[in-house]
Amino acid sequence: MDDKTLRRVQLVQLEIAKEIKRICDENGINCFLTDGSLLGAIRHKGFIPWDDDLDMGMSRADYEKFLRIAPGKLSPKYSLVDWNIEKGFPHPMAKVLKNGTVLLEESRNDDGHKGIWVDVFAFDNYPDRPEDAARHGRKLTIYKAIIRAKCKYATWRSHNKTDIKKYIKNIPFRVIALFCKKESVVSKFEKEAVRFNNTKTKYCFENGPLKYGTIKVPSEYIESFIETEFEDTTFKVPLRYDEYLRCEYGDYMKLPPESQRKNVHSIVKVDFGDE
Repeated sequence: MDDKTLRRVQLVQLEIAKEIKRICDENGINCFLTDGSLLGAIRHKGFIPWDDDLDMGMSRADYEKFLRIAPGKLSPKYSLVDWNIEKGFPHPMAKVLKNGTVLLEESRNDDGHKGIWVDVFAFDNYPDRPEDAARHGRKLTIYKAIIRAKCKYATWRSHNKTDIKKYIKNIPFRVIALFCKKESVVSKFEKEAVRFNNTKTKYCFENGPLKYGTIKVPSEYIESFIETEFEDTTFKVPLRYDEYLRCEYGDYMKLPPESQRKNVHSIVKVDFGDE
């Protein structure tokens, strides 16, 4: 995307995030900026200039509450989707999208809603014992790979290139996907994801499309929040955002090399509808 188009996408995402915030504030849900959006809030007071998405996180309990109430609370301009709502949706988090718009990733091959979106992630407990974490991660990784294959999500395609190693690695999951129902695998994933949520653990992890445990922070970091500036409004962020960001990014105030300042998603189509 060129800079002008990217900025228009960001402003639509900001609009969606404000709607999510409204619902959460009105219903006692703690929804906070995470990942690049948290980094953007602290380092840039808004979007990272080259970032093409907006990420929001919730505890698992708040996430489930949001999924229950959002469909009846969202303005008609927006839709909530997750893999239980939409047949072709391949990820273990939800998205709130603006109807009538398009932001199409190269990896998507299904007929689902492809509007401009904001990601909403649940945080689940990460097992304290290494052997439990290894088993937990292995199961979630396998289930997720089968679901992606079932949804025809081409993880090996990005920026007009095919990763042959990823393509070959995914062949067994595409074969398995032919003989199972998406709903049954999703059910197994969701039961496994919350397996350790009834006990206090040192860490929690963001349940999303990245490799298991990639975004893992001390559980106490998502228990207390403050409001901070983001563009023309404010959003909640973890009270201990400095430690959170150092845990995820290291020296987060240092800008990356210019060669790394690029969009994360491989976007092949953008349409703002009636904007």
